[in-house]
Amino acid sequence: MVSLELSPVRFFENFLSKISFAFIFSFFLGIKLFNEVV
Repeated sequence: MVSLELSPVRFFENFLSKISFAFIFSFFLGIKLFNEVV
């Protein structure tokens, strides 16, 4: 029961960390491309 309750939280935290990492990565990549264009 405890593992069932803990599983979605773990999955959500992992999902959130992956999204934030991808967002930061794309953000820095966009700045680099923007600086090269301008």
